[in-house]
Amino acid sequence: MDASEFLSQNKDKYEILMQIQDLLNHITHDSYQQTIKFVDDNKNFFFKNKYNATLFLSIINTFTIYNFKMLELILDVCINFSKEIKDVGIKDEQIINIMRIMKCCTYYLFSKNFISIKSIIEKSVTDPVLFVYFYPEIDEYDHEYAEKVIYNIQNDSNETLSQFSDFVIKNPEIHKEYRKNHFNPTQLHKTIRNDDIDEFQSLLSKNNYSYNHNFDFSYYERTLTECKTPSLIQIAATYGSIKIFKFLWMQNDIIYDDNLICYAISGRNYEIIHICEEKC
Repeated sequence: MDASEFLSQNKDKYEILMQIQDLLNHITHDSYQQTIKFVDDNKNFFFKNKYNATLFLSIINTFTIYNFKMLELILDVCINFSKEIKDVGIKDEQIINIMRIMKCCTYYLFSKNFISIKSIIEKSVTDPVLFVYFYPEIDEYDHEYAEKVIYNIQNDSNETLSQFSDFVIKNPEIHKEYRKNHFNPTQLHKTIRNDDIDEFQSLLSKNNYSYNHNFDFSYYERTLTECKTPSLIQIAATYGSIKIFKFLWMQNDIIYDDNLICYAISGRNYEIIHICEEKC
């Protein structure tokens, strides 16, 4: 069978896949019901069997990364069809594995009772970050097990994870709040996300931040940036914050990599993308 014959025979399948990707890529609160209706109208395809349901979940996962600002809304599409997903034999452990890169997705599904703490514990055996992320719930469910694992993590060579676990243990309520918001919790990061140029300049001045300041890595951040310690201008590009981006771009000593345009594409602000195209 040549390529054209294969595509001809699978035309309907790929049209459905292209449409759901387009809907998720541009989903808004206004278009949410349209997306639900499309999936519902094509339930016989999406939930025909375990393979198709796994493909559906993988597409959901992909667009929580590419369309991260709408992460919760995209996951709500998945939750809306929880019965259909479970009915074809998809287990919690498989869902967690599909969502393994974005711990905030696992948390959101857990918060909506889509997956259980028991399944999270089972997967955390081989995923220490997942364990720390859900430490308060795991400790409540099985204190003895939690104590053993957290001791090993805190004495591990991974200093970043060890520090994170120490923060979670000492500040469980703050951790839960940060986890619920799914964003880097610093005020400077929030100011960039909100494109509040006046507050941004004030924070730079008060804290003597360089224009090339880099954020520390955060387990709460919902974006997957190439750099684990992104710069101010990279975050401004990622969140499409045009006022702050332009302010930083005009600074004589600003440092930016050629891949800044990748952050701009993620942020979906066409003016920022156009600016980056000129020099990146």
